[in-house]
Amino acid sequence: MSNSIYSKIRDKIGTIVEIRTLDGRVIVGKLALFNPQDNSIILEEAYEKGNRIPRVFISGSVLAQINFFDEGSEEQRLENKVKSLLTADPSLSIEDIAKILNTNPADIRKILKKLSE
Repeated sequence: MSNSIYSKIRDKIGTIVEIRTLDGRVIVGKLALFNPQDNSIILEEAYEKGNRIPRVFISGSVLAQINFFDEGSEEQRLENKVKSLLTADPSLSIEDIAKILNTNPADIRKILKKLSE
């Protein structure tokens, strides 16, 4: 990776990301730290397979993919975040999702209704 890629990843600190590992795990959370020396990251307020993880370290050696949600309209970005959170933890309530994404529960209800159509 070039330094410009590292700086772009560092610019995403504090945002919600989806991490996919080489063994197929999907973890969604707030990017708290990125180490360009070994590509390791720390996520806070993370979710994986129905489990809430306050803080998780992910070694760069198992990192396969980082998905960012900053493309498209605001509604598309929010929809992608909701889908990703529900993939990581299908048991999340509307209120939980709204709290994680710092948004109004009515917006989450609207997205979930749209997704179920």
